[in-house]
Amino acid sequence: MAGSIVAAASAASDTSSLTVTKPTGTANDDKMIAFQCSDWGTYAGLTAPAGWALLTGLDRGSNNLHLKIWTKTAASEGANYVFPQGSGVDGCCSIVTLRGVDNTVANWLWATPAWAANSSSRVAPTVSGAGSGAVLLCSSLVDMNNTAVTWTPPSGMSEQVDVQSNQWISQSVASLLAPANPTGTKTFTTSSSTFIGSVGGIEWSVVIPATPAVNQGRFFALM
Repeated sequence: MAGSIVAAASAASDTSSLTVTKPTGTANDDKMIAFQCSDWGTYAGLTAPAGWALLTGLDRGSNNLHLKIWTKTAASEGANYVFPQGSGVDGCCSIVTLRGVDNTVANWLWATPAWAANSSSRVAPTVSGAGSGAVLLCSSLVDMNNTAVTWTPPSGMSEQVDVQSNQWISQSVASLLAPANPTGTKTFTTSSSTFIGSVGGIEWSVVIPATPAVNQGRFFALM
């Protein structure tokens, strides 16, 4: 089975927690990935509901940008998830649901989340090794200077998330199904270059393999 995107959902606010609706159509055993980011506050202040496991992240220091990426196999839980982020924090959180992918995260191929200086062109780090039916996800987040922006995803990729909190922190997530070559430049573009100070932004990429094939043997009865 080839991997596919079921749906995505997001929330953004300067409240102490973010409530993200379970993406429409999510079924038991689908794989959900949550991308939680903020400015201000602390890296430790970003937490997830019970059952979510931390995959990776990037801590830029107190009162700066932070990113945590969580995963969960969908089960019969409620209709939404509450992600605490701390008091006085401006943040956003997005969930993407995938189907037909390998639920063993040790088999996923990550490019380590990377910080880059202010620029309206944001290059996601290179990742390689995609097999047949895999899904490539890339993301960018920036800290805008009280300026509303929209995102243009990398060429050939489909935008899943375009969210912004109070015109400060803004995030985009894009996908590519069955990528023949996930390496090379994957560039996000913001509609404005009015950033806050020298905070910059964070980009990351991951290749999620398709569900492993199951070898099916034949059994013969001896008469």
